[in-house]
Amino acid sequence: MMRRKRIKPVSERQAQCMPSIAALTVTVIVLAAASACGGSPAVKGHRRAARSFGTVATVDGKIVAVGRAGLFAVTRYTNRGRLDASFGTGGKVVTDVGSKPGAGYLAAGTRAVAVQRDRKIVALGWTSVVPPDPAGCNGGGNGHFALARYLPDGRLDRGFGTGGKVVDFGSNGADAGAVQADGKVVALRSNACDAGFVAALARYTSSGRLDHRFGTEGRVEITSFRPSHDVIIDPDRKIIVAGSTFSPDASPNLALARYLPDGRLDASFGSGGKVVAHFEGGSAAEGIALQADGKLVAVGWIHYQFALARYTDDGHLDSSFGSGGKVVTHLGPKDGFSDSGAVAVQADGKIIAAGAHEGPLGRHVFFTLARYTPSGHLDSSFGTGGKVVNKSLGAAFGLAIQSDGEVVVPAVRSSSSNAPFGSVLVRYTTDGRLDESFGKSARH
Repeated sequence: MMRRKRIKPVSERQAQCMPSIAALTVTVIVLAAASACGGSPAVKGHRRAARSFGTVATVDGKIVAVGRAGLFAVTRYTNRGRLDASFGTGGKVVTDVGSKPGAGYLAAGTRAVAVQRDRKIVALGWTSVVPPDPAGCNGGGNGHFALARYLPDGRLDRGFGTGGKVVDFGSNGADAGAVQADGKVVALRSNACDAGFVAALARYTSSGRLDHRFGTEGRVEITSFRPSHDVIIDPDRKIIVAGSTFSPDASPNLALARYLPDGRLDASFGSGGKVVAHFEGGSAAEGIALQADGKLVAVGWIHYQFALARYTDDGHLDSSFGSGGKVVTHLGPKDGFSDSGAVAVQADGKIIAAGAHEGPLGRHVFFTLARYTPSGHLDSSFGTGGKVVNKSLGAAFGLAIQSDGEVVVPAVRSSSSNAPFGSVLVRYTTDGRLDESFGKSARH
């Protein structure tokens, strides 16, 4: 069976200012929280974003967002959804990472953010440093890895890389990343955009140098597995990557790969370090989350639907979850296509997945959330029957749970809306209602 295309919530012209859903769904280690995000300015409970968000993180009740719109940019908001004046200039920081802009392609962008234990902020993404390749990624330009680390007040951390920045090897830039407890930074480059690029992991020391104890001179090429755009690190410093493998009939299968701290595949996980969940019609993992008990939850898509799978620590499907470890959820009409690209686990073990539902022929893309009990059933106490569908918004492309249990999600305007294209932050209460106190009275 042919592989379903990923949701494309905007036009080609708009897509030049925003990556695909897959490129935006990045799970980030943020103290005890996962990644968070946003909603639509025309609706109460939403906070308008100046640029498209790549992903967001929460710490001390504040929300840190990064985005891709030709700039390497970081924004911080207060818990009420207002720009945090104590960060950067009026809550914003824009960093020159040596990009060389050109007509028709983007110069740089941030795709992931993590907050360290010491509250320093690490942003990952790409910078264009060569003339554009029309067949290339990043709006037509070729990208190098770009990382920057900031002090809690938004100043560049001069103890990291060169003046707080690292620009490394090329081909796509960093799509996802996570920070280890010891301050080392793991970055993932996906190969989903161009077949000629080899996917890879890279690890940097806390001072911004390639960690030569990892793989070959700090890098590990990924050749037998197609990663998407999510990577996490468990307490044992093992690295888990979401993605897919392909069956003999060329249909994709939801898959995870786990690496040891030195970059070798972990033979104690699944088969040779990889696990595969077979869903009828093909599937792929787009997001992953680690439960407190060490189990792994993967989310993604299956033909027209959200797909979830949960694995034990040794890589077996968890029979106590859903049906044989798998869950499939319809989020919209069956003639459309649903995709979940972000997932987070609450303190009580409930699982929240965020994504989008695309109508027939890609005409409409709607914001979607679903919450599940620890056993994999839709949680009827959340939204309507466990689901939230917001037709005033387009795709959700990240997810974070705040310490009070409220859910922060970034999104784009609905493709069916006549309003100008833009990105927003949205927050939902613990029972799935739009939090109307978020962003209220904020004017920027």
